[in-house]
Amino acid sequence: MTIRLVALMAACLTALITLATPAALAQDESAKAEETPRFMYAKINTNMGDIVIQLDSMRAPITVENFVAYVKDGFYDGTIIHRVVPNFVIQGGGFEPGLNQKATRRPIKNEWTNGLKNDRGTLSMARTGDPNSATSQFFINLVDNANLDRAISGGAGYAVFAQVVEGMEVVDEMAKVSTGNAPNGMQNVPNNDIIMTKVQMIEESDVDASALADAMKRSKAYDEKIDAQRKQRDEAAKAQQAGAEAKVKELGGDPDNMTRTDSGLLYFDLAEGDGPTPPGPTSVVRVHYSGWLTDGTKFDSSLDHDPPAPAEFPLNRVIKGWTEGVGSMKTGGKRILVIPADLAWGAQGRPGIPPNSAVVFVVELLEVVQ
Repeated sequence: MTIRLVALMAACLTALITLATPAALAQDESAKAEETPRFMYAKINTNMGDIVIQLDSMRAPITVENFVAYVKDGFYDGTIIHRVVPNFVIQGGGFEPGLNQKATRRPIKNEWTNGLKNDRGTLSMARTGDPNSATSQFFINLVDNANLDRAISGGAGYAVFAQVVEGMEVVDEMAKVSTGNAPNGMQNVPNNDIIMTKVQMIEESDVDASALADAMKRSKAYDEKIDAQRKQRDEAAKAQQAGAEAKVKELGGDPDNMTRTDSGLLYFDLAEGDGPTPPGPTSVVRVHYSGWLTDGTKFDSSLDHDPPAPAEFPLNRVIKGWTEGVGSMKTGGKRILVIPADLAWGAQGRPGIPPNSAVVFVVELLEVVQ
């Protein structure tokens, strides 16, 4: 299938690196979601005091729906704050006193790219190393934890869905309690139970007016920041689109006739080749290659060695786009690859390649070694 490069790169890059805006998120919601107010409120009664939180159903619709369902089921009533790490987080919502773990609903999708940040006083979903494993447990950030906004565990960050509106002083007192290790191996467990005696949904009118006004200011500031980031990233995506098209032309390809795979990879065969195709992703190949950023910066080339030296390595030891793009070539072929960021080095980047960068390669498959 052929497709114009500009349109394709727009779809691939924008989907990868743009942050959702209020308007975009609203358009994506169903009729049911349109009836749901953006902000909902819950009160967490504990044996150390009360905490009121504001849930953002527009930015974290899946997470908020999940949390509200647990609240309405009474799931959190009688559960404990089972983990306290000063200057980091307090965590709860999954265990009863005695560290008896409760059965939960199915895990939910991780909404960590919704633009909300793990700042002090925000609530995020706790999970395992699987990004989409969150169920009932959540944590409250005691400080700004910017590292949790990055793809640090399982290739994803942690999804913020709410903020403390009242009772942050209660949270801070919880952070001061003594902790220890439990017989089952759990660490940072309070020595005396911190119990969430009752968690219930409340009306906006039940929230302190001054605290509510402060929360609304913070939400507005988030919206403005996210919108600015979206515009900046949209501009970067457009620049990558134009740069990729220009590079393909410079290399002798035709941007109007790039082949697109289901993954989003684009390629154009300068020479098709008539030898064998690598039998699998672990195949070792010998190639000549050159790679560029879409602004035209060359970041690597086997031809720049003195003398030029072909590279030899397993297909799956580079990046996903390389594995797929070279893996379908025939020996003797020469191909231009336009690789979206998620099939290249993604949000992490690497030395010489900024985060969220699409890249362009020319690869000549010289031999399938094994």
